[in-house]
Amino acid sequence: MKRLMYVNVDKPLVIINSEITNKSKAIYEPRDDCMSFPNLLVKAKLHQSLTLTHKDKHWQTRVLNLNEDMSELLYMNMTI
Repeated sequence: MKRLMYVNVDKPLVIINSEITNKSKAIYEPRDDCMSFPNLLVKAKLHQSLTLTHKDKHWQTRVLNLNEDMSELLYMNMTI
C-alpha cells in the first residue's frame, strides 16, 4: 500500500493507492489556505474536475469523478 485516505463528507469513503487518471483542461484559481497556516492565503491553479482511480476497503478498483470542492480536497492531499 502506498497511500491511504479516509474522507467522510456525505458518507465514509476509504481510498487506497489513488491515482489521478484524468484532469479537465478547465482550470480555476481559488484563494486557498493551509491548515498549518490558516491566515496565509495563496492562489492555486486547480483543475475543475478529476477522475480518480483507487482501491476501496475491499480492494476493489473504483473510479471517482470529482468536481471542484472534492477534486480540490483530494488533489491537494495527494500532492503534498
